[in-house]
This record gives sequence, C-alpha cells and structure tokens, in this order.
Amino acid sequence: MEILTFEQVEKRNRDSIVIPRFDLKVQPGEIIAIQSNLEVRERLLGMLLGQERLTHGSIQVLGEALTSRNGHIGFVFSKEGFYERLTVKDHLKFFKRLHGSIKSVEEVAEHVKLSSVLHNKVKHISYSMKKRLALARLYNQSPKLIVMEEPDQNVDVETKQLMVSFLEAAKEEGAAVVLFTNHVESALSFTDLVYQVKDHGIEQVHQAQESSHTPIKLNKITAKLEDKLVLFDPAEIDYFESQQGQVLLYGGGESYPCPLTLTELEARLTSFGFFRCHRSYLVNLQRVREIVTWSKNSYSLNLSDLTKSQIPLSKNKLSDLKGILNLS
Repeated sequence: MEILTFEQVEKRNRDSIVIPRFDLKVQPGEIIAIQSNLEVRERLLGMLLGQERLTHGSIQVLGEALTSRNGHIGFVFSKEGFYERLTVKDHLKFFKRLHGSIKSVEEVAEHVKLSSVLHNKVKHISYSMKKRLALARLYNQSPKLIVMEEPDQNVDVETKQLMVSFLEAAKEEGAAVVLFTNHVESALSFTDLVYQVKDHGIEQVHQAQESSHTPIKLNKITAKLEDKLVLFDPAEIDYFESQQGQVLLYGGGESYPCPLTLTELEARLTSFGFFRCHRSYLVNLQRVREIVTWSKNSYSLNLSDLTKSQIPLSKNKLSDLKGILNLS
C-alpha cells in the first residue's frame, strides 16, 4: 500500500491555477523531493497539514483520507516553533511524553548529537542545532511519513550528514520521505526521485537518474597558502570576495586566494547555505548576524566571524534573502 497518494489534486485561487492538477504516489521506503517556488511549497505543506482546502482531488495517507490530526506524519519545517526559553532537554522530555516513546532522553540526544547542548536554552543554540532538535522529535515519533522543508538549507556539514543518515535509516524501516525545496541540487544530495511542479502538472527530473552523485559529497574548497593547497569544509568558510579578478576566501580571521570564480563557487555551495549577496560577494548565511539598512538603496550584512566583518547586500538581492530566511 502506498504511504502517500495525491490523486488529481489541484489548487485554484479564483480563476488562477496555483497548483495544476497532478497525481503522485509515494511508496514505503521511498525518498522523493519536490522542487517548486515558495508559494507552491507553502500550499502543498498546508495541504499535508490539513490546513489548505483542495479545489479538486484528494490526498490519502496509508489509504485513508488525510485529516489535520494525522499521527502518521512527522514534519520538519524551515522555521520551527520551539519554545525559546526552554532547554533542549525540556524539549526532549516533552517529545518523549507526547509520542509515548520508550527511548531515553540521553539516547535521543546522543543519536542526533545534542548531548553537548542538552542544558542550553533553545534561544542560545544555533540554527543547525535546532534542526537536530527537530530530528529528535521525529526520532521519538517514528512516523510512517516524514515531510521536510528545505532540509539542508543553512545547516552545517555534520547536521546534513546526520539528516542523510537519519533518512536512510527511516527508509530502511519502511517509512516514506517527502522533501520540499527550491533547489534541485539540494534535492539530489538526498535522492534520485526529484519532481518539479510545472505549469502543466508535476514531472520527474530525469537528469537526476543520470547523475553520478553520492548522498554525501566530499565538497572541499581549495585555496592557496604560499606553496601549499589548503582544503576547507564549507562550514569553515565565512565568505568569498572578488577583487580585481581574484577571489579571496575568508575564514578564521584570515584570507586565502581561491582559484574558482564566484559563479563556480555559488553553484557548488548554494546547498550548503551560501548566498550571492552582491556581484562581488558570496556569504555563508550561518555567519550573518544582522541585516543593516543604511538608506533606501543601501544595505549590508554584519557577520559573526572573528573579525566582525561587514559586507554589502545588493538591493536586488534583498527580497531573495528575505525569501530564504522566511522574512516578510
């Protein structure tokens, strides 16, 4: 039996088609990704939450009509609603009680690498740690269907590896996984079954089947230090700057010449949370502490790196950044 079935699903807003009619089935042990724009993604998530009314068609989970209180579905959102004043341990205790889990708090914390921040309040942990906390909720719940929004956006390398391992384990146990993302390259790091929402419906990205990618890619970035080549993990990099045709990599308070162009780096690092904030800059969004408005047309990003760097943000990139960060 299919875990999730979309049958002739369509969403209209008055006379406009928001989501064209489509059919899709997700089998046990299957991981699929759906690439779409932000509005379509939010509508589809709303449907799975039982909050978005369909214009046509139906959605079934395990052969039954979807309801707003379906305990078979576990969600991970790009922006989670954790209680900021409670500790990580408080949340893990709550998840354990909520889902009647037999797993101990310590076991779950170790499984998702949260032991070091167990007694920290959620407001004091990083975005990557919050993603791990969302994984802990799923680990307690053990749902038949896992739905994740932008799973690897702005997370560190270790957290992404945790996600891949977690989803592969869920797949082996017969769960189905649906990922929603704006980026095909991000989807391909998790699965070959990638679908795009088009004007005429939903279709599979067949190029993915020809890809030679592996779930975990060694994506080191090369820079020069005198007569040596230095390899950086994406999480170690603060930002890149292009100066007179030379790209510089900034990390740990130092700068290093990099042989790649900003365009090449953007293609390789977007799925690791890097953003082209200016024609001459590519920034690791994990390092952004503040978005500063200087005037109507002048903006900058203040970073939390060792040197408290400030880099420009182009006016035409501001709306893109707000979309990524889910800011209104």
